[in-house]
Amino acid sequence: MNGIPLYPEINDFLAAAGFRQRAGNPNLIIIRLEDTYPDVRPVMPPFRKGFFLLAMAQNDGGSEFRLDDQHVRSPKTYLVFQSPGHILSWRREEGLSGYLVYFKEGCFSFFRQELMSEFPFFGLLHTNFFHIETAVFKAMQPDFEELLSEQSRSYQFREQVLYARLLALLYKCKDVYSNLNARLVHQSGASVLTQRYLSLINNYYLEKRTVDEYAALLNITPGHLGDMVKKATGRPASAFIADKLLQEAKNLIGYTPSDITEIAYQLNFASPAHFNRFFKKQTGQTPLAFRRAFREGQAG
Repeated sequence: MNGIPLYPEINDFLAAAGFRQRAGNPNLIIIRLEDTYPDVRPVMPPFRKGFFLLAMAQNDGGSEFRLDDQHVRSPKTYLVFQSPGHILSWRREEGLSGYLVYFKEGCFSFFRQELMSEFPFFGLLHTNFFHIETAVFKAMQPDFEELLSEQSRSYQFREQVLYARLLALLYKCKDVYSNLNARLVHQSGASVLTQRYLSLINNYYLEKRTVDEYAALLNITPGHLGDMVKKATGRPASAFIADKLLQEAKNLIGYTPSDITEIAYQLNFASPAHFNRFFKKQTGQTPLAFRRAFREGQAG
């Protein structure tokens, strides 16, 4: 089946995305963004990875990114924390500078804490894209440069030193995250609950299609969940389930060669006819009409 691709290994992903760099260590690679031009694909359709990403970048061009349900257009200076399971896509233009750190949890076999508990910014239930001040970028830049320098050296315990430096950098990121996340304390309970609800939809949209099922995951009543989501967004809670399904349907129709029947079953619809009715109700187009229009637009 031709669904959204999953790259379990770092080098598989680097090859698919057009990077010329390769990880000599299967658990870790550090890349300077300026060194990725002109090789990396300017447009990367939605994909999943089997490893973590820590990125810090400045954007002087028109690049834009989609991390699960977040669509970020032309961000200026930012941190990204991505765990296995997230869906990512991008449209890149020259002008990005900064650092990419791809790593596996195996880097921290010596670490007694559970990685995603100790560093909550990697969790699927948290916001993972943060705008930062230029001063923060400059303050953290030497840490990324030290990682790059260590990666290029060759001596007996280089990997252990690299892993220790990466762990130290994650703790610095945790401090930055704590400061950035402090503003959430002042958010309403409705907003915080809605964020959790949307994150759960990102994880379970293929299996769970009703507000009742998500309310059970959150240990609240469906009525309370519906009221809080409506208060925070002005929209019914069920609309966000449909939004996620529609987003995934558009990704699969536009970016994969799967036929419409395959896509219907990939998205766990009872039948292709059911999927066609859902898609036309949401967009006013059939899936095939949408694919034709999408491809004509890409060609243009």
